[in-house]
Amino acid sequence: MKIHIWNAFASNNSGSYTIVGRFEQEEQAAQVAAELKEVLDAHGVWFEAASSTTKEPERPSPLDLFIQKHGLRGNEDTGTWDDWPCYSEKKAPDAWAIGHQVFVHHEYTVTLPRTIGEFIYARGGRVETELDHAHHPVVSVFELWKGQHVQEDRGRLLEALVEELNAEDGPLVKGLDGKVIPAWKEGDGFGEPMLRLGAVFEDLPAGFTAVERIARGHHLYVSVKVFEAWPGADPLAFLRPCQPPLKRERTAPPST
Repeated sequence: MKIHIWNAFASNNSGSYTIVGRFEQEEQAAQVAAELKEVLDAHGVWFEAASSTTKEPERPSPLDLFIQKHGLRGNEDTGTWDDWPCYSEKKAPDAWAIGHQVFVHHEYTVTLPRTIGEFIYARGGRVETELDHAHHPVVSVFELWKGQHVQEDRGRLLEALVEELNAEDGPLVKGLDGKVIPAWKEGDGFGEPMLRLGAVFEDLPAGFTAVERIARGHHLYVSVKVFEAWPGADPLAFLRPCQPPLKRERTAPPST
C-alpha cells in the first residue's frame, strides 16, 4: 500500500490596482473622477447584493448602464468576479482627482474593468500609468511646482513645507506603510519641481489629498507618479539623503 501526502497552499492571488489619467483642464479631471466614483460606488453595492444570492444577478448592472451610456466596450464578465474586488471588505475602488490627474485605486483585487481606462480616453484624457495586480508596495512620488502667486523666499518655503509635511499629523508621518521611510529632495535645475517627495501610504486617497492640501496652501501645484516597488530594495533611495533636512528629529509614526 502506498500513501501519498500533499502539502498545498491556496490563495486568491489578489494584489492592488491603480490607474492614473491626465486631462488638460483641472475641471475636467474633477468631473471625470466624480463620474467614476459615482458608478464604481453604485456597482459595488450591486455586486455585493448579487454575490449574496445563488440566483443570477439582475442585469444590467450600474457598470453595464455606464458602458452603454458612453459607448464603451463591455461583456457579461465586465465588473464581475476577477474583474471586481471579491475578497476585500472595501466593496468598490476609490476614485479622486488632484489637479490635472485622476486616480482609481483598490488595495486588494485581481484586476478592475478596462472600462476605467477606456472612459479616460473617451473623455479626452490619457492614461499615464496602470499598475495591474501589484503585489509590492505602491510608491507615490509627488512633484511640487511653483505657482504664479508664490512670493515667499524659496529657502523659507521649502523649510516650511518639509516641517508641515512631517508634523505629528502630517502625511509623511501619519498613515504610512512602516516598511518604507518617506524621503524628499529639492529640485536643483531647469525644468525641475521645487520639491520632490515620496512615500508609501496605507490609504492612498487620504495621503494624496493631505499632500495636495499642504502644497495648495503654499500656492504650489502637484503632479504625482506611482510605481510598484521592487522587492528587497529601497524604492526611495534616489531621494536620500533628504534635502532640505528637518530642523528637528523626525516624529515617529503613531503605533497601530
